[in-house]
Amino acid sequence: MPRSSSGFTLIELLVVITLMCVLASILVPVFARAQEKARQASCISNAQQIFTATHIYVQDHEETYPDTATVWGALGLDPGVLLCPTAEDQQNGGPVHGRNDYCFSRTVAGKALGDIKAPELELLTADAAEKPAGGAPNILIVPGDIDFRHNDTFVGGFCDGHVEAQKEVPPYWMIEMTNLGQWKTEARESSYPVLIFLRDKSASPKAVEDMTTAIAKQYRGRVKTIAVDTATYPQVATDCGVDPTNPATGCPAYVLLRQGKVVGQPVAGTLTNDATLNAQIDKRRQDVLAMIKSVTGQ
Repeated sequence: MPRSSSGFTLIELLVVITLMCVLASILVPVFARAQEKARQASCISNAQQIFTATHIYVQDHEETYPDTATVWGALGLDPGVLLCPTAEDQQNGGPVHGRNDYCFSRTVAGKALGDIKAPELELLTADAAEKPAGGAPNILIVPGDIDFRHNDTFVGGFCDGHVEAQKEVPPYWMIEMTNLGQWKTEARESSYPVLIFLRDKSASPKAVEDMTTAIAKQYRGRVKTIAVDTATYPQVATDCGVDPTNPATGCPAYVLLRQGKVVGQPVAGTLTNDATLNAQIDKRRQDVLAMIKSVTGQ
């Protein structure tokens, strides 16, 4: 008479172990994302408290924002409010930027409340990068000062008081392309319309640079502006359908992208450095603004 066995065979054990490994591979990332979501909620709470403290400061100082030199001391925040759980965890419990994991926007600092024309679009604070590209710790100067540490998003606090996770830095600056990877991440994959400013940086007249910066500021929050040195990144000009060697299609040239594709006709053509230069630049400005309006309606 055969004996019954209540044990597992080797094959059955291997099957069970395999199933446990598969379940673990599925559940561990889910738990990690859930944990990060909780940390993000704490970070959003911090940003809301920073806004409240800033609002109180503004009301007490003739409706003027604190300046960059004194902002963090002037707000009088509890030290715990300045600590982001994710940033601290990335350093195994140690502080990342001393005792402050956030940055305050330089474009807002020192301004009167009434000078902020679109507070719902204007960043007040953001998650600070460990090594700020702008060179000033805890001050938001350029996009590289922001850390996308919450599941590839950052917590942004805006001047109207709303706080939300952002997948992309809102377009506030004319961004200078410093590596070809930006052509993909900042331009091709942008959720915003993107104005590409193509020029030979070493020979670009200051008046052209100033005019383009003014356009970038005019459309801040709506259109991202990226300046590209064609001598360094000729492939970008080619992708945009611009030939810098041809005076008729040469630089300074402006190309508008939407959802990664060129829309409309480039505004291009070499400028002549003579007495009519200012008039040429003004005409180029009008043509660029018309191009943007024809695509965005604004």
